[in-house]
Amino acid sequence: MDDCVERTVREKIKRVFKSDNIEEHMEIIKKCLEKADLITVFELDSKAHLASTMLQALLKGIVLVNY
Repeated sequence: MDDCVERTVREKIKRVFKSDNIEEHMEIIKKCLEKADLITVFELDSKAHLASTMLQALLKGIVLVNY
């Protein structure tokens, strides 16, 4: 992770989570980024495609588990 990005993430963790345990949050984020191909992002406000997006995420997980 680039130093500038890491600084920004640390500041957001402190502001959003109001936590002093920034290192624990950073480790979780870094572990997630190692497997970014397993993450599916979708808008909760967009209900029109929510079901299909969730199905795609589930299928993606099934395919990755079988390889």
